[in-house]
Amino acid sequence: MNYPLVAIIVLNWRKPAETLACLESLSRITYPNVMHVVVDNGSGDDSVPLIRARYPQAALLETNANLGYAGGNNVGVRWALAHGADFTLILNNDVTVDPGFVESLVEASQQEPGPAVTTPMICEMERPGVIWTLGSDIDWRTGAPVRRHAGDLRTDWQRSRPHRVAITPGTAMLVPRKAWECAGLIDEQYFLYYEEADWCQHALRSGCTMVAVPDSCIWHDTEGAAQRTSPAITYYMTRNALRFLSRNVEQPQRWQGQARVMRMAAWHSLGDLRHGHYARARARWRAIYDYLLGRFGPLPKGAS
Repeated sequence: MNYPLVAIIVLNWRKPAETLACLESLSRITYPNVMHVVVDNGSGDDSVPLIRARYPQAALLETNANLGYAGGNNVGVRWALAHGADFTLILNNDVTVDPGFVESLVEASQQEPGPAVTTPMICEMERPGVIWTLGSDIDWRTGAPVRRHAGDLRTDWQRSRPHRVAITPGTAMLVPRKAWECAGLIDEQYFLYYEEADWCQHALRSGCTMVAVPDSCIWHDTEGAAQRTSPAITYYMTRNALRFLSRNVEQPQRWQGQARVMRMAAWHSLGDLRHGHYARARARWRAIYDYLLGRFGPLPKGAS
């Protein structure tokens, strides 16, 4: 295969230890034509000097504000494209990678007839032989992403052929330059959650394909992800599900899906109240209220 230039973009927000572990893993990859780009999303802690001291060869971009997942990664994508990258590989900072994972992603993308976004098999860091997801689908009743092959053994699928999916999870996705030109950048109004699902759907409508590549593998800190159940995250998940449906589903299914999301939020808020989780209950209702008023972007400080 040829080796087009791949820019690996790692977004950091107040998690320098995770980012350094990710960069250490990336230092062992075998792909020969790569540049590492770290975007510090306005951490305001010791992240920047720590990362710069350990990995001075990486391009370190500072946003000076928390721009969210989409905004921070868009900074890295713009920089990478301006510096000649043929592909950008968006990668969560809470992952470690197989040394050969990039080659398989690039090769699978090049074998598709049009612009193809690829994603690896993502396994659990705590249980390395267990799949967390191998691409994702969408439950169109609620707009929720559905992880493929979650809980299956890696050995059962790692020799399978690449296959089409609805979503390449934002945990790891390799995007060719042409896909950004066709679909544009990630919508920053989501701020956090659902933004990659929305971008993937827009890219599909723009003529791109989404492909999961089983013989490319990374490991994701799924325990850390499962513990992120703060009121703020509840807010973003609820509000952004409604936004995702509004942008990607036609009527009357759109209203039906949004009504279902709102009913679920109301039902879960009753459970929150019974268990004393008052802030989380407020977050669900605030999410619906803000969606109806067209308020997007970051949750205002103190609102959760």
